[in-house]
Amino acid sequence: MAHLTIELLRGVGGFVRAGRVGVAFLALIPLAACTKAPAPAYQRPTAGHPVPNFTLSALDGTPFVMAEQKGKVVLVNVFGTWCPHCSAEAPRLENEFWKPYKDRGLVVVAINAAEKAELVRKYQEKYQLTYPILLDPNMEGFPYLMGEFNPWKLVVDRNGSIQYSGPGFDADALQATIHKLLPPPVPPLGLENPPGIPQAP
Repeated sequence: MAHLTIELLRGVGGFVRAGRVGVAFLALIPLAACTKAPAPAYQRPTAGHPVPNFTLSALDGTPFVMAEQKGKVVLVNVFGTWCPHCSAEAPRLENEFWKPYKDRGLVVVAINAAEKAELVRKYQEKYQLTYPILLDPNMEGFPYLMGEFNPWKLVVDRNGSIQYSGPGFDADALQATIHKLLPPPVPPLGLENPPGIPQAP
């Protein structure tokens, strides 16, 4: 069974409740998401604010603690196995984000709520996903980790601050955000001084 703790930092404002805003947003992005998130009072994760700390168990039982990810850039994907948009995104998260950037300090995690572990495991195998998938069976974390829609993405910087929060899969915006936050790639051995760039005396 997954274990979850949520710690909200006091004094952090700027959160938006669900309601009319969510309905209007849905009209603007009809293809970006599969469903509206559960209605009970939640606080939408907002760019520029600290990410709430949480602890969830991965499919293999390994605990994932958000507070322990300091020093890394974290891409969080909230998804459902029944969601066609989520299924289309899953291989792209694997191949366009996780594999190319994990060695530069990017952590990719997916969070699934209210579905049985065996169902999620079959989903993982079907799409050959190697990034961690966390389970939130009681949907305790959803109010603090996603906005109005599923799927939802968060990008958290190395200091634990949310730099991107949005629905669907805007690959260009995600790439741009992550590129700004990650350190530059290390050049291959022997190419520390690329052609055309003079060496320092």
